[in-house]
Amino acid sequence: MREIKFRAWIEKYNGYRLLYSAQFDPLSNDGNIISIIFGHMDKGSYTTEKVSGGFALEQYVGQLDADGNEIFEGDILQDEFGAMVIKWSDEYSDFSLRSKDGSFYGWGDEDAGYLSGYEVIGNIHENPELLK
Repeated sequence: MREIKFRAWIEKYNGYRLLYSAQFDPLSNDGNIISIIFGHMDKGSYTTEKVSGGFALEQYVGQLDADGNEIFEGDILQDEFGAMVIKWSDEYSDFSLRSKDGSFYGWGDEDAGYLSGYEVIGNIHENPELLK
C-alpha cells in the first residue's frame, strides 16, 4: 500500500507548497476542489494560506527515482530512451508515463520498483521545455 500525499503548485508563488487541506464543492458530485489551504515558511515562521484558484494538486505515485527522490504526478523523468511525464490515466485509473509522442506506459502495484531506473529531471510547471 502506498503512502497518500499531495503537493500543490501555487501560481502566484510560481512554486510548490505543502498541502494542508482541500475543500470540495458540496453541491457537486464530481469531486471538484474549490479551494486549498497550504503551508509555507514566511519570515521564519510557518503560516497557512487559502487560495480558491491558481493551483494544481499533484499526487505522490508511491515510488522513488534512481536518486531516491519521491515521484509525483507532473514530474518529468528521464531514462536512456528520453524524457517522459507522469500523468493520471482516467481510462486505467492509475498513473502512467507519457512520452513526447503521446505514447503511454503503465505499471501495476506488483511493479513496486518500476520507476527506480528513471531520474526526476524537472516538472511540467518549471521545466515544460524538457518535453519538447
